[in-house]
Order: sequence, then C-alpha cells, then structure tokens
Amino acid sequence: GIEAAKRIHAILANKKFAKLLEEKREVIMRLAKLEKLDIMETAPKIHPALTHYTKQGVEILLPLAEFLDIGAEIARLSKEKENVESYIKSLETKLGNKAFVNHAPKEIVGTEREKLTAAKDKLTNLTQKLENLAK
Repeated sequence: GIEAAKRIHAILANKKFAKLLEEKREVIMRLAKLEKLDIMETAPKIHPALTHYTKQGVEILLPLAEFLDIGAEIARLSKEKENVESYIKSLETKLGNKAFVNHAPKEIVGTEREKLTAAKDKLTNLTQKLENLAK
C-alpha cells in the first residue's frame, strides 16, 4: 500500500481541459496533497500506472513505480490470490455436496453461492492486477 502521509506524483491529461487544469494547478496540488503534478494534452505511456478517467474525460495517472515497491505488491497480491483460490475450492466442495445442498435451508445455500460468485470476482480482479504489475 501507499503511506497516507506520502505526497505523490500525478499526471492529468486532456486536450480540452489542459489550460483550465493548468490554471487550477495549485488548488489541485493542495487538495490532492501532491508532490508533483504534470498536466498534458495527451497521457504518456507509463507502466505500471494506476489510471482513472473522469466523466469529463480527464485521464488521471499515478505512476506506481514511484511510490510502491512493485515486488512487495506482487508478493502481497500473490498471497491474497492463493487465499482466495483456497476459499473458492472450499466453497465449491461445500456446494458440490448434495447432502448439504438438499438439506440446508435455501437461504444458506443461496448465501454460499453468493460468496462463491464474490470470491470468483475477487480472484479475477487479483489476477488482472498481477498481470498489470508484471507487464
């Protein structure tokens, strides 16, 4: 993770709003507690970077390598992925047990199915994050 007090570097990119963003640079930097702010018309290709788009199409990039130990983050996410995979396996075993499915209250079985769906979504998210960091 990122230390809460750490000031970071951000890049804002949008051809239409570049001038306005430049005019508001100091306010943006103060509110976002940024150490450095680059404002561009077109976003550079930076890897790895956390990217977000606003409704107005302003691209916000945070160059992760500048404030995150990529190796440690990969190790943390890999461990979390292993835990989620194990959890999925246990839920699949439980839901694969006909005695459980046939005799447990429908609400309990439904809850377990919801947990499985959520865990699979989390696994997909973790896998995507790891792939992005490994590029």
